[in-house]
Amino acid sequence: MTDSCFSVRPYPLIQKKVKFNVIDEQDHTSGTITEFDYTMPEVFLPAIVTTVDLTLDEFIYVLDNVLRTTRYGKESSRQGFIRNHVVAIALSDLELFSNLEFSQAFYDAFRGDTNIQLESGLSLQDFQSHAPRVIRQLTENLNGRLTLISGEELQTVLSQVQALNQDEHRLADFLKELNRQAASFSA
Repeated sequence: MTDSCFSVRPYPLIQKKVKFNVIDEQDHTSGTITEFDYTMPEVFLPAIVTTVDLTLDEFIYVLDNVLRTTRYGKESSRQGFIRNHVVAIALSDLELFSNLEFSQAFYDAFRGDTNIQLESGLSLQDFQSHAPRVIRQLTENLNGRLTLISGEELQTVLSQVQALNQDEHRLADFLKELNRQAASFSA
């Protein structure tokens, strides 16, 4: 499950409107002027992906898809790429927080950091360095259990998923087994 993503930076700083003419091919004339909103490069959209009751193999499959995804939504299917960066994996018995809360917490953290100017842009390092504190702040009063995978442990998990993808035979076997498990579950 996911919900809408929100930018930490103000809308006017991350969007631009691009106009273009529609050409009438028969008369070789310009028709209506169309305008689209485009998200500028290097925009970060903090997001949570929530899954429920996964087996280990299903979890690996979902994580792999998150890492492989390069396009979201209708407009981005024609242009532009995104890259997902995993800052932590949270194992819990309840939903932790929304994307809006996550973005707001990063915004608050960045506003309190004199080295960061939201108007100038943000870097992946800005998010990575503030993520542990932001996540801790958002989860400190949970009414449930939480195991957080971050730092070196996270890098180990991500490296293992990457290694699986780089071994064609292992990946094929993994996907066949996952398909077999799914088929036996639905039978």
